[in-house]
Amino acid sequence: MRAVAALLAVPEVARSPNMADFADQIRSNADMASVLQSVQGGEGQSRDLS
Repeated sequence: MRAVAALLAVPEVARSPNMADFADQIRSNADMASVLQSVQGGEGQSRDLS
């Protein structure tokens, strides 16, 4: 999940349809979204996954 968080921080990744689909899958699963959010720094520092 740390690798996913690092990839989502790269601006060029936002243009990738595959990564957007993967981020949507993570966002739609409450457990996975919670893990990603904690890796990214918690509730106060959540990043946009779109």
